[in-house]
Amino acid sequence: MAGDANNFPDLEYDVDTALVWKCPLSPDNNTTVLYRDKDYQYVASSQELLNKNCTFVSNMFQLLSAFDELKEQNEAMESKIVKRDVFHSSWFKQYHNLSVMYDWYKSLAHEYSSNVAVKSIGKTIAGRDILAVVIGTDSNQPAVYFQCLVHPREWITGPMCMYLTQLLARADSSNNILFSLLQKYQFIIVPVANPDGYY
Repeated sequence: MAGDANNFPDLEYDVDTALVWKCPLSPDNNTTVLYRDKDYQYVASSQELLNKNCTFVSNMFQLLSAFDELKEQNEAMESKIVKRDVFHSSWFKQYHNLSVMYDWYKSLAHEYSSNVAVKSIGKTIAGRDILAVVIGTDSNQPAVYFQCLVHPREWITGPMCMYLTQLLARADSSNNILFSLLQKYQFIIVPVANPDGYY
């Protein structure tokens, strides 16, 4: 069972009975409980679950379809954010999918075309582009290389690379540290090194 077993003392040792999402629970949280058909009576009779606002799901296909719908809604909302303001502070507090991230980098390169370029450095087995962001105009300078999202569980590296790229792209003489780094180095950032594992 996923979540804090202390919230469900009568289920805490029966790990194979149910998956519970959105813990810790409080009376006003909506919670999803995934269970096998044969375990419905046991799971549904749990006093801890009955006292919460729970949605019981036995059909994984329906659950995944609902997640897909939410994902599509989030993607539509994210693309509006990209078009509205690629530098909005809330942007870096969210995780974005591959196409939204790639659109963001292309918008950034368009905004700062004098010193930022985005190019494909190869294709994955599934045919997805592996993009590199090059910041700096002198290719003879030593390069500083960053790569993010190598493994599918490295979610935080995506926003970190985006934030770093934004800082470097916007650096000017008012930011002495970043500006001096850009005078000495070219930055090459591969924001999603494993697009097939993170899309």
